[in-house]
Amino acid sequence: RCPSQTDSPASPSESLKRTDYFIWSLSFAPLLYSLALWYADGSRLGFWRTSTSSVREVPVIEGMPELGMQQLVTWEQGFVSGIETPAIGLILSGSLISYLLFRKRQDK
Repeated sequence: RCPSQTDSPASPSESLKRTDYFIWSLSFAPLLYSLALWYADGSRLGFWRTSTSSVREVPVIEGMPELGMQQLVTWEQGFVSGIETPAIGLILSGSLISYLLFRKRQDK
């Protein structure tokens, strides 16, 4: 082992490369987070919802289902992400990447 290779601190260009790598990796975070959130909520192709419905069949007259059934709809409050979530993540990541490319171009 050569002592100059192991004992010397990282050169400025190496630390700059590490920083650039970290910033580039961080620019994909909004896209990955939004895709994970969208997938966790069921990958809906519709729009965002702030409430969801659940439908149950209940008898018209209690204890006498032979006389007919009706649907009981109950609404529950809660956010369910739609297709806008990954779209916003894509726009944010695209903006960050465009900014990084523009900044890199100006540095040269």
